[in-house]
Amino acid sequence: MTLTEADAKLAQVMQQALLEHADFIQSKGGTADEIKASVDAYAEVLLEWHKKTMSEIMRIASEPMAPTHTVQ
Repeated sequence: MTLTEADAKLAQVMQQALLEHADFIQSKGGTADEIKASVDAYAEVLLEWHKKTMSEIMRIASEPMAPTHTVQ
């Protein structure tokens, strides 16, 4: 898996998590405004997670003794 593929996979996971979160809030009777506010807040948390995860992947991949094989 390349870094671009890892980034795309994380973005896909984030999108799915946001959709599931919105469905959950809606199933609890949340209004459109409540769903939007909750999803926006969750998106901020996920964006920070994405940045930290990609930074860690980049750090590991750039180490002098990093494996040269592809990540599965």
